[in-house]
Amino acid sequence: MPAPAASDAWAADLFTEEVWTLAGLTTFYVLFFVHLKTRKVRFAGCAPNPDAAWMIQQARNFSMTENEPPGTVRFVVHDRDGVFLPFDAILKAEGVRAVKTPPKAPQCNAFAERFVRECRETLDNLVLVGQPHLERVLRR
Repeated sequence: MPAPAASDAWAADLFTEEVWTLAGLTTFYVLFFVHLKTRKVRFAGCAPNPDAAWMIQQARNFSMTENEPPGTVRFVVHDRDGVFLPFDAILKAEGVRAVKTPPKAPQCNAFAERFVRECRETLDNLVLVGQPHLERVLRR
């Protein structure tokens, strides 16, 4: 199998952010994609509990927006987190191959890790109140 070309490969990852809600301090999981060639970041969404149904919907959304025409996206690089299992099944049906990083090697997904670091530099200076506030900040 040839190595992923930057023009048709994306990196995906999740990170957590603490947000004040009516229920108190809540941890949200943020899913995003980074196009390896252009470094374009696509914020997929955030959820307090990213279950299989949520991940499947995010995979469908990503495929509908970024994999048009089919074959535009050939590879998605992500870590071995179990939350990506249903995600991989949807992408495979769309002809996209999941490339998993080696265990305990976050440097292998360097583009995604770099984006997480940049987000942290901004988010650590904000007090986020509610999911809409978090989403608005991430979209900007």
